[in-house]
Amino acid sequence: MSPVSTASPDGVPRLPDRGPGDAVGPALGARLADDPDALTECYELYGTMVLAYLRRLVGRADAEDVLQQVFLDLWRSRSRYDPSRPLEPWIISIAHKRAVDHLRRQTRRDASLVSLTEPDQASTDRFVEDFAEAQVIGRALGELSTEQRETLVLAYFNDLTQSQIAGRMNVPLGTVKARSQRGLRRLATILVPEDRS
Repeated sequence: MSPVSTASPDGVPRLPDRGPGDAVGPALGARLADDPDALTECYELYGTMVLAYLRRLVGRADAEDVLQQVFLDLWRSRSRYDPSRPLEPWIISIAHKRAVDHLRRQTRRDASLVSLTEPDQASTDRFVEDFAEAQVIGRALGELSTEQRETLVLAYFNDLTQSQIAGRMNVPLGTVKARSQRGLRRLATILVPEDRS
């Protein structure tokens, strides 16, 4: 089982329209007590976010295995969820515990666990917000031309200079600058559309 997403013809991941932070969380959490379908919906809604969180803690190679444990644990402990509280931090706290368990099994040395203290509410909320924002930006990047998207990804996610991008893409420096400027202008119109009222 892997987090549900689809890809457009250009290979850009597309997540479900609903996402972390939506109002469906508490209602979905309340349904977990009786409705097995609610677990599937939780996985579809939060699986990608939890996988990203786990990769930061246990690495890419083990994140998928721990992800399965998280959702199994979520199902087993569903009666402990309080629907008056947000669902995302509860799921992240389960993910954190499973990550720590996984690392403990891998090594008996406590030194590797020093930085894995229990996450506080603020850091959990920040992770959820950052993840949701990244998904919005990812969808917006998907609306750019392939050249503009690749240029911006190399600049902002790979920290390459415009000269390095020109070398990597085998195009003149002026072309990189033009693609960056056009791409950023297009992103701005997608992310902050003009008020047409």
